[in-house]
Amino acid sequence: RPCAYAEPRGGHPRPRGCHGSLCLMRDSGAETALVFGATGYTGKHVVQALVDRGVATVAHVRPDSTSLDAWSTHFGELGVAVSTAAWEDATVAAAFAQHEPTLVFALLGTTRRRQKAAPGRHETYETVDRDLTLMLIRAAEEIGRPHV
Repeated sequence: RPCAYAEPRGGHPRPRGCHGSLCLMRDSGAETALVFGATGYTGKHVVQALVDRGVATVAHVRPDSTSLDAWSTHFGELGVAVSTAAWEDATVAAAFAQHEPTLVFALLGTTRRRQKAAPGRHETYETVDRDLTLMLIRAAEEIGRPHV
């Protein structure tokens, strides 16, 4: 559904968090969001905005994260479910099937620090941004949500 604030009314500015067609301020209905990259700089703010709007939210945390327990506690306190699906086609598809998201946020990326810490893992921007985003698209298509 479009945002109620998509066109400023009477010259009033849009409220904070409203970005027109990409707005999180819209009426969310019975939406479920699955947020990949939920622990990153942008992701944690997106999770909070979704919670503030009453959207059922599932935050993905890498199963090998050294901060998995802390993030699970943090998200649990917000009422957010946590997915620890491994970055494999079958497990990501299973997460999509389990949570049946209507919204998917692919806020993926790597950092130079992570690249230097694990040079043998081939964690480049291309393998993270492109390949993992394609994996999310395949999972959405598998559950019949090619428009997610």
